[in-house]
Amino acid sequence: MAAPLLGAFATGHGSASLAYGDVLVFDFLRCMGYSNVEAVPSRLFEALPVLRYLLYSPT
Repeated sequence: MAAPLLGAFATGHGSASLAYGDVLVFDFLRCMGYSNVEAVPSRLFEALPVLRYLLYSPT
C-alpha cells in the first residue's frame, strides 16, 4: 500500500490529500471485500470468470 505513495512523493507529485485519499479508498475497498454485501451480481462472475481477478468482491 505504501509503494504508490512513495512513488508519488519521490517524483514530487505527492500531497496530503493523496495520502488521505489513498488510505480511505483502500480501507473502503478492503471493508467491502470482507463484508457480505454483493455490489456485483454473481452471474456476472459466472459469465466472465476473468473479472474475479480484476474486481475485489466477496463472491
